[in-house]
Amino acid sequence: MHDVLDPLKNPITYAVPFFLLTILIELAALRWLDHDSAFEGKGRTGYQARDARTSMLMGFGSLAFTLAFKVGAFVVYNAVFVYVAPFHLGMHSWWSWALAIVAVDFVYYFSHRFVHRVNVGWAAHQAHHSSEYMNFATALRQK
Repeated sequence: MHDVLDPLKNPITYAVPFFLLTILIELAALRWLDHDSAFEGKGRTGYQARDARTSMLMGFGSLAFTLAFKVGAFVVYNAVFVYVAPFHLGMHSWWSWALAIVAVDFVYYFSHRFVHRVNVGWAAHQAHHSSEYMNFATALRQK
């Protein structure tokens, strides 16, 4: 549990209050600075309470799922590292760090490309793109 609450290992845990604060600031700005009238009784322009609530619940659910996934990935990674890896890259030189950073960046790029291009990936990722509104609450719809 200490790793979950460590801001260097999981900054999202400490970012949640700032997410909520930005949502409140955005709602206040829409109330006092936005001069458009609310349309069709759906609440403030750019916000619908039901949509925002869904976004926030998806964000909190994502945190729980990510925690479970990281625990499982940690166990698998350790097993592969100890029993399967053909060699171990020493992290004492600058080039090994540069190689690791580039490799992690490529893995992230291709995994994100996968979720946008392959149907099973899109099925898991499309909730991030499913809101009518682009606001801070919608930004929480991500893993």
